[in-house]
Amino acid sequence: IRVDFADFPVLGLWHAEGAPYLCIEPWCGIPDDDGQIGDLNDKREMIKLPSGYSFSNSYKIEIK
Repeated sequence: IRVDFADFPVLGLWHAEGAPYLCIEPWCGIPDDDGQIGDLNDKREMIKLPSGYSFSNSYKIEIK
């Protein structure tokens, strides 16, 4: 597996407890710690845009 996520600040790797799979997800922000609910403005690695702006990004996952 090759993951190209050059313009994303974080690569998330996770799975549900007992699940037979691994999720591979490029992220533009880091979720809250388990059991915590934080303010959206305080999220780490979050991309913040001024009003009226837009953002576009892409990634590629290859399975060989």
